[in-house]
Amino acid sequence: MEHVRVTAPDLQRRAQLDKARKRMLLCAGLFGVLYVVLAAKLTLATIIHPILPTQAVLDAMQPTLDVTPPAPGRASITDR
Repeated sequence: MEHVRVTAPDLQRRAQLDKARKRMLLCAGLFGVLYVVLAAKLTLATIIHPILPTQAVLDAMQPTLDVTPPAPGRASITDR
């Protein structure tokens, strides 16, 4: 069996990689938590407790047509 000597620079590099790995896991965890919170707020706002518009808003969204649209006509031929 071989014996491998671990040098001080190698130990420092491993420590830096461990620290970076922990930071990456922390950031990934925070991102996951934020994503779940966003999904929960979206679900709450759209499915569980939606806020419906008032009748005044619905009436304002309906178009009012005072003039009847013109009858459809034939277009001129432009390829000749």
